[in-house]
Amino acid sequence: MPYQEAELELRRAQRDRFGEMRALGNLSTAQFDSGRYAEAFRSAEVQNAIAREIGSAVGERHSLLMAGSACRGLGDAAGAMNLLEQALRLARVAGDQHHESNSLLFLAEVCLDQGDPSAARDYLERGLRLSRESGQRGREGHLLRVLAGVHRLLGEPEPALRCALESLAIGQRSGDEQLRRQAEDELREIEETFPGVEVTPPRSAEEALSR
Repeated sequence: MPYQEAELELRRAQRDRFGEMRALGNLSTAQFDSGRYAEAFRSAEVQNAIAREIGSAVGERHSLLMAGSACRGLGDAAGAMNLLEQALRLARVAGDQHHESNSLLFLAEVCLDQGDPSAARDYLERGLRLSRESGQRGREGHLLRVLAGVHRLLGEPEPALRCALESLAIGQRSGDEQLRRQAEDELREIEETFPGVEVTPPRSAEEALSR
């Protein structure tokens, strides 16, 4: 984060508006990942203003995603839904499947915060189709992991287990340790929720995919 803050100051000193906008986007992501939601929201707001000023559509989409995510972190579900829906609409118009699938994932997480797994499932299934069409395996893995939790909440053990195992396999193959741990945690949740379901984490991605 200190390096990103230093880059931002340099871009401003150079009067490089595009570079400033991009640096703000990177900074907002780091702030969000560090749990500094209010700071992430402010950085995203400034990025959005510059993106609109210089006509950077991708910067505008990114800023809306980060501002919406920050709102969620701050407990403002209505604000998060509004910003994320804006990002989703812009991504669809641009044919940006990466930002579209991200928007759908983040919207699903807001629905889960509000105790609405059925609405979350709709977003996740749409995002999963997009990720598979565009070959976004990492995003597919995270969508599957959240969808496994949705099926668990809806009392659907078999699809929950299938999604969790596929998510784990993607995490193992890609070396994404965060995804792997989250998928393993979900498998434990499934086992506790459905005592009759046999959940044995596979030794390899190939074993997971063969089930």
